[in-house]
Amino acid sequence: MQTVRNDLHQRITQQIIQAIEAGAGDYRMPWNTKGSSASLPQNPVGKYEYHGINVLSLWASQQLRAFTTGQWATYRQWLSIGAQVRKGETGSPTVFYQPIMGDDDRETSVERPSAQGRSGRPFVLKMATVFNADQVDGFQPEHVALPADQRQDMAEQVIKNSKARILWGGERACYLPTRDEIHLPHPEEFVSAEAYYGVAFHELVHWTGHESRCARDLSGRFGSAAYAMEELVAELGAAFLSAELGISSEPRNDHASYISSWLNVRRIQVRGATKMNAVIGG
Repeated sequence: MQTVRNDLHQRITQQIIQAIEAGAGDYRMPWNTKGSSASLPQNPVGKYEYHGINVLSLWASQQLRAFTTGQWATYRQWLSIGAQVRKGETGSPTVFYQPIMGDDDRETSVERPSAQGRSGRPFVLKMATVFNADQVDGFQPEHVALPADQRQDMAEQVIKNSKARILWGGERACYLPTRDEIHLPHPEEFVSAEAYYGVAFHELVHWTGHESRCARDLSGRFGSAAYAMEELVAELGAAFLSAELGISSEPRNDHASYISSWLNVRRIQVRGATKMNAVIGG
């Protein structure tokens, strides 16, 4: 079981590394949407959104293969609605945890406590190969997006509901753990509303790492592994929030100073993938 886990983590980690390297020249990460409406990967057949590491993995696949839609399903799922994956198309990996059941439909016992979910039920890691709607004939993707003002209203509500202490003004955006406060330039100082919310969400995710909340290691200096991990957590958290709210996550020049450290974090392979899974719910 551990070998299977390692192989899956390595495969997905390598795909994410490849996507980051491919977009590094113009600061376009797998979670950037280049001005289009952002969205979480979703399954139009099963009517659900993908979560955890699958979000980043499918974003990476979408960028690398220039798919225009974030809709994914398995071969059998597409077939069930009369759609057909085109011959020669290759799928993208997703992972999920499946309960282990005995012959009498009761859960079997497992030796590894780490293989158990929060309810104590044992699970096994499985892989499902999915295909993008662009790889399918007989299906027309639906593109439904809220008006921009409604999306921005929702973003404002998220920031307000966090109850974080935010001080506007100045030229620098940052989170100060010792004071437990966020500093942001005024919204009109940003090149766009999307840029403002992307930075605000980034700092808000840093804010969740305070010792009174998620208690992450916020002591790292630039260039350290702890710093790289925390910056990656904040960047992914901001991307997930933006996608949830339908706000475009745009390429940013300051990614240049982080790309190398992000790649180093991801190249830790299985250990890094396992740690990131724990952080983002994979």
